Amino acid sequence: MNNRDLANELLAALGRTLTVEGLRLGAEDNSCVLLFDANLTLNIEYDEPGERLVFSIYLDTLPTGPCEPLLRELLAANLYWIGAAGATLCLESPNGAILLVYASRLTELGEDRLERTVDNLLTTAEKWRERIAAHRNGTVASAGQPSNPSPKPDDSRVYG
Repeated sequence: MNNRDLANELLAALGRTLTVEGLRLGAEDNSCVLLFDANLTLNIEYDEPGERLVFSIYLDTLPTGPCEPLLRELLAANLYWIGAAGATLCLESPNGAILLVYASRLTELGEDRLERTVDNLLTTAEKWRERIAAHRNGTVASAGQPSNPSPKPDDSRVYG
């Protein structure tokens, strides 16, 4: 079995858990998209050269106007991936999209780990969306109050 077939097997199992029949990678783009709660979109892409699945969730766009405090918080969250529970917070130029991204080698994923990865990504994304909205609305906690918008990782800093 090749790795793309393994990826499709794992996605099919995830689809059964989510009651999404026939979940698999697209033939043209090696990816699939899942929509949760009508507003959280998870893209799962098979990176063939890296033999891994790459997960990404669009969180929001960078607010217009002064955004240094938000950028500082996003950047600080990436230090050892602690503030993003093992994932990475990214800024896509030139459109200013803020993304949560995580990658895992396919051979390290099993059905249970894939399910936990998706669950943890969704939880982390929801918390960062709230945090970004607080910056946008001017209701963010003062600089003297530390925030930890990410769930505590289980045994390590990775999603599995």
